[in-house]
Amino acid sequence: MAAATNNPPLSVSASASSPASLPSVEEELPPKLLEIVRLFQSVHEPRAKYEQLLFYGKNLKPLDEVYKTRKNKVEGCVSQVWVRAYLDSERNVVFEADSDSVLTKG
Repeated sequence: MAAATNNPPLSVSASASSPASLPSVEEELPPKLLEIVRLFQSVHEPRAKYEQLLFYGKNLKPLDEVYKTRKNKVEGCVSQVWVRAYLDSERNVVFEADSDSVLTKG
């Protein structure tokens, strides 16, 4: 059995020969999402990560029933999952999702 390794966070970078360097994936994330990513990176105990996912799942607002349609349903999941994407007034892509499983929702 292979030993587990701690892999560094993924990022996109340009090679040394590239004229301009590309920003890391983390630099492209909205501040709140970046905060969540950093939280999960800092927690090494699997049970603590699981409990954090449950916390998020219990505290996220549900998706409006009008969007729980076949078009928005994620096929192939054991749980019922719906995802909606739209542009807000500032032309940002916004994702909303819901699930009948608290863990999946988190």
